[in-house]
Amino acid sequence: MQCTMTAKMESPGLSSAQMESYLRDGYFAGFPVLTDEETQVYRQALLDYLAKIDWNLNVFTRHKPHLFLKWANDLGRHPRLIQAVEQILGPDVLLWYSVVFVKPAQSGEYVAWHQDSHYWAMKEEKGLTAWVALSEVSQENGGMKMIPGSHLGADVQHVVAPDDTDNLLHRGQKIVGLDEKISAPVDLKAGQA
Repeated sequence: MQCTMTAKMESPGLSSAQMESYLRDGYFAGFPVLTDEETQVYRQALLDYLAKIDWNLNVFTRHKPHLFLKWANDLGRHPRLIQAVEQILGPDVLLWYSVVFVKPAQSGEYVAWHQDSHYWAMKEEKGLTAWVALSEVSQENGGMKMIPGSHLGADVQHVVAPDDTDNLLHRGQKIVGLDEKISAPVDLKAGQA
């Protein structure tokens, strides 16, 4: 499926408040990336892919889809997304990794508490994660939570629990003993990052 976009959206880039939040908290939420039309096209492309693989998301079908699905590559290189990333990291960015996280209703699947930097093994801290929601995300339907400011400290210890098949992180890595009371919910509308 080829994703052809025709809808226009203003792209003012990141506001000073979003940049301040990113530097202080390590994240910000609610940045508009996709128009409603684009969101529907990408969501349908994802649903078509899931149907093709019979919803069998595993280490081979979930990780790095930008390498084998044109629509995933297009989404990861979307001009509004790249503009925001370049404001943070500077020009000459690389789409290094992508992943499909789908949590069907009542499945019990989750993404455990983790720090991407802990297992990315990069020599420089010059990376970021951009999560683009293709449907509305709330705490009621499995939305993420973040620990504000956690990027300013050292990585914390992770454990690996490969027997936890509901954890969508493929090695079963997770942080245990985390005080979730200090977390902040991240809710997104469809098309936001």
